[in-house]
Amino acid sequence: MSYVTNIILNLGTLEEHEERMREVNAFFEKEGKRGLVLMDEGDAPRYWQGGSKAMECWIAMGGFNYLALNDFQEHLKSLKWSFPEDMQLIYKEQDDDTWSIWQLDLSNK
Repeated sequence: MSYVTNIILNLGTLEEHEERMREVNAFFEKEGKRGLVLMDEGDAPRYWQGGSKAMECWIAMGGFNYLALNDFQEHLKSLKWSFPEDMQLIYKEQDDDTWSIWQLDLSNK
C-alpha cells in the first residue's frame, strides 16, 4: 500500500542551489530516504527537459511515499533562503486532481 506525494521545488534563479538542496534534503536524510533531485543532476543528458534553451531556474523533483507534507513545509520555512520570494513548492498528492502551489508567507517579514 502506498500514498504518493509528487513534489516539484522551484529554488528560483539566484539561490545558492547546492547549499540549499543539502539543507532541503536533510529533511529526508534524517529518515534514511532519498531526497529531491535537481533536474540537471544525475545521468540525464544535459538539457534533456526539452525546448531550445537551458532552463534558467533551479528545479528539483521527487515522489515520496507517505510524505508528512506539513512537516516538510515547516522544514522549508526554517531554512535561511537568500531569495525566499522565489521559492515555490508545487505538489500533488495521490488523491488530488490538480497540483497546488505553496510559497513562504513573507507578510510578517
